[in-house]
Amino acid sequence: MLRKRSKKKRGASEWSFKTILLESFFILLAVLLALLINEWNNERNNQKLVDQILESARQEISENLEIINEVVEYRSEMLQEIRSGKRVIQRIENFEERVDFSISEKEKLQDFLDDLFISEGLLQMVGVELHEAPQGGYWMAFFNTTARIDLDGKDLVAYGPGNIQLRPAFVSDTVWLTANASNALVHMDFDTLNDLSVIYSTQINYAEIRLQALRMIYEQISIQSALEDMFWFEQDLQNKYMAFLEKYE
Repeated sequence: MLRKRSKKKRGASEWSFKTILLESFFILLAVLLALLINEWNNERNNQKLVDQILESARQEISENLEIINEVVEYRSEMLQEIRSGKRVIQRIENFEERVDFSISEKEKLQDFLDDLFISEGLLQMVGVELHEAPQGGYWMAFFNTTARIDLDGKDLVAYGPGNIQLRPAFVSDTVWLTANASNALVHMDFDTLNDLSVIYSTQINYAEIRLQALRMIYEQISIQSALEDMFWFEQDLQNKYMAFLEKYE
């Protein structure tokens, strides 16, 4: 009787142990499946977020490209005028009808300009000496830059790099800032992240040059070198925008 009971107890224990193992296996399997499903769901949500960021970036860069295209065209024309010495910074209309002397009479022209500067409150310009220019007309220091004064028809015109309307490109970086704040960039593949990073870092450098050019205008400093730098960055942004949109269309 004791042996039978002992065998029954041993058989029940073995069955109980197998049951526990089987139940543990299914519990572990259920946990693993839940983790896999959760991981899959997280990856799907992360990819959805990345796709939204990429689509928003395409839209923002497309809008920035429209802005930069207009500025590049304007800056190209401006620099062409400055480089060729045809940028008008001051025009006195109907000059020949207002005076009884020729532009070749240097001393009379000097007196005329001094009277004009006094009447307009430009006292710092009074007494600035005229120097004959090889191509005709005169050179003179004009608000911290060198201007050439000559006739344009009946008008007396001062040519130089002054009288600049900067019209910089104010491009947006909202998507990049949002992606950083939402931690979406950690889920983006390296190549896409690198392409976006290059574009937005170039925009930051351009913004610094833009501020430098504005400061130089306010301080009446010759800004041709800053304009050349701005133009380079504007063209660089234009090329990067077009390449990105072509790659991620």
